[in-house]
This record gives sequence, structure tokens and C-alpha cells, in this order.
Amino acid sequence: MSDTGAIDPNSVARQSRDKAIFQAEENYKSALNAAAKTRESAIQDAVNIKVEAVKQAQAALDLPKKRLNEARDRIEARLRKRELDEARRNKEQILIKAEDTRVKAIKQAEELGKRMIAEADETHRRAIQQTYETEKKMKREAEQAIKNQKEAARNKAEDKRKGRQRSEQEAAEAKIRAQKIAVAERSAREALAKNQQKAKKKKTEPINIAKTPAQPESAVKPITREIPDMPSWPSKVNQPGPAISRTGMIKLTIVHRDVDSDHMVDFENSLREIPDIRIVMVGGTAGEGIQIIVSSEKSVVLSDILRQLPMVENITDRPANILVKLKQAVIFESNA
Repeated sequence: MSDTGAIDPNSVARQSRDKAIFQAEENYKSALNAAAKTRESAIQDAVNIKVEAVKQAQAALDLPKKRLNEARDRIEARLRKRELDEARRNKEQILIKAEDTRVKAIKQAEELGKRMIAEADETHRRAIQQTYETEKKMKREAEQAIKNQKEAARNKAEDKRKGRQRSEQEAAEAKIRAQKIAVAERSAREALAKNQQKAKKKKTEPINIAKTPAQPESAVKPITREIPDMPSWPSKVNQPGPAISRTGMIKLTIVHRDVDSDHMVDFENSLREIPDIRIVMVGGTAGEGIQIIVSSEKSVVLSDILRQLPMVENITDRPANILVKLKQAVIFESNA
């Protein structure tokens, strides 16, 4: 407005413009505030919606669980009821079976008791009968035992009497045999002494051998003394008869044309060393050969023992006697 009171259009325009700008700014601020409030309200609404949605979702999730739990509870209740019913029925059946078993056991016990009483009565009756029979049997056995003892005593006395008779007879026979053996041994010792003297005398007889110059060993030949009347050795000397087991008096015949006195002495000594063999007599003639009588109280196969002696050449076992062939005594003389 000028001093003259007139209205300035520019001033009015500026005022209107400023007022419009101010109003626009105020509107802008109001719009911003409203927008902020609207945004905050929208955010809060969104949060509330989200929370509600979560709650609804949780409720939607909890409902099946709840229903599931309720269904499970109902099923468990039905199962428990069914189990209780089954247990009740089983209990009733068990009680019924137990009662039946008790009744059967009572019946069986009564029947068993009756059988046991009957068996006891029968056992008692049999025991009495068996006792009576046992007494009778024992009485018979005692009578038979007494009879057997008397018979055994009589037999024993008779055996003793016969034994005494046999002992007396054997003692008498042994005495006679001892006397015969003593006489035979005395005769054998005398004959042996004579034979040893003869053998010693025969051995010491000089042998006339012509003195000749020394000759080689091939020119020396063995010769033996010949006794023409001595019995000849059996032809089958390598085929002796079967061995004979002998007892009592045994006759040995020494058969050889030249019996060495040393071999003879060794043979007699070997005979004395044989168990259960005793020399009774030694004798003989030139025609029969040397005879040796030995005795043995036990059965012995003497021919097998004699074959083992080192001075024995061969043995022939005969029923009557044993032929003994001693090893030949060799005397060397030079060829003239």
C-alpha cells in the first residue's frame, strides 16, 4: 500500500505467494506427519496382523496336537479298559482252573491215599508171609549147614587119615629111594674112581713115535686110538628123534671110539651143575660104552640141555636111554 492509500498489486501478490508457500509448507508438514502416522499405524497393524497370524497358526498347529492327544487318551483309555476286561476275564479263568485243579488234586490225593493204604496192607501181609517163609528156609538151611559141617568134618578126618597114610607111605618110599641112591652114589664114586685111575693110567702110557726129521704140517695127520668093541654111533646122527621129557632114573650112554678123559671129566662136572639132576652111578664096559645113571625128581627134557654143553658133539634121544657123542680127542703123529 502506498502513501497515497492505493493497493500495490505486487505486494498483494507477494503476500499471497508467501501465504500460499506457508500454507503449502504447513500442508506438506501435515502430510508428512499424516504419512508418518499412517506408516506407523500400518507397521503396527502389520505387526498385529503378524502376531495374530502367528497366534492363529500356532492355534492351528496346537489343535491337531490337542486332538491327537485327546484321541490318544481315548485310545489308551479304551486299551486300558480292554486290558482290564481281559485281565478280569483271565483272572476268572485262572480262578476257575485253579478250583478245578484243587478239586482234581483232592480227588487224586484221596485215591492215592486209598491205594497207598491198600498197598501198605498188602506189603504188610506179604512181609508177614515172607518172614514166615524165611524162618522156615533159614531153619532148613541151618539144618543142612549142620549136616554139611558134620559131613565135612568126617571127610576132613578121613582126608587127614588118608594123608597120614600117604605121608607115611611116601616117607617110607623116600627112605628106600634115599638108601638106594646112597648105595648107587657110593657105587658110582667107586666106579668113577676106578675109571679115573684107568683113564689116568691110559693117558700116561707112552706112545712110541719113530724119530724122523722135521716135516711140514701138511705131512702131519691126526690119528685116534681105536677101541674095536665099542658100539657104533647111529647112522642118522643129524636126525635125532623127538625130545622126551623124563623123570626118575635116566640112563646116558657115552658112545665114541676114543673118549677123552678130560672131556669125560668136564661132562660129569657139567651134569652136576644142571638143576634137579644128580649123578647116581658111572660105569660101563668096553662093549656097552660108558654108562651114566642120573636121577631127576622133576620132569626135564635132558637131551635139549645136553646139546648145549660145549664138549658134546651130538645127542640121540631114545626111549630106553640117551646116546651122547662127545667131541673126538685128536692125537697128532708124523708120517713116517
